Amino acid sequence: MGNVIAVVSGKGGTGKSTFCVALGSMLVRRGHTVVLVDCDCGMHTLDTLTGCEKNIVFDISDALKGNCTEDKIIFPCEYPKGMYLVSAPHNPTDLVSAEQMKQFTQQLKNR
Repeated sequence: MGNVIAVVSGKGGTGKSTFCVALGSMLVRRGHTVVLVDCDCGMHTLDTLTGCEKNIVFDISDALKGNCTEDKIIFPCEYPKGMYLVSAPHNPTDLVSAEQMKQFTQQLKNR
């Protein structure tokens, strides 16, 4: 079973995305599988930092609404190899509730 590490701040521009990619990279180098789950609807900084932006077809809200399976929203990152990304909702009206996020991360931990 995996672990969940949440990186949060009430202010934008504090380096959350950069920190997440650096931490994820370190964990991958130590042999762990890492899935970054972006929750910043509208910004998609993790999409860009991980090189996934051109590959994103579905986001977390698509899986939660039943538009696709969960496998379709987990994208391998170009950097570093061995890290994966779940993109935040691309449509600002598709916000994910705290309960939905909790259930989703629990399912990821059990994979």
